[in-house]
Amino acid sequence: GAGNVVPAEMGIYPSLNKESLLAMRPDIIVTTARPGTEEARLREMRRDWRPLASIPAVRNGDFRFISEPSFLLPGPWSLKHQLLLEELFHESGPGGSVPTTNGD
Repeated sequence: GAGNVVPAEMGIYPSLNKESLLAMRPDIIVTTARPGTEEARLREMRRDWRPLASIPAVRNGDFRFISEPSFLLPGPWSLKHQLLLEELFHESGPGGSVPTTNGD
């Protein structure tokens, strides 16, 4: 049931600023992280995003991490990424992450 708050008309690689994030009000922020860096990155994000606490995801500390390298590469990965996102949303809570799949 999750939906992307970024409008499709912003394109595949949108440039987001604070004002647009405040208007979109995401419940969850998904970002990438190197494997094993999730805890440090979570602390950093909670600190850096504090000024935007009116965003539900920031207020609730709901940042989630993907450490799959292919997530940053263009190509035929959509099914693999869909499965990773499903795992991230359904089996992980705030600060959760999904591991790399080692090219599987």
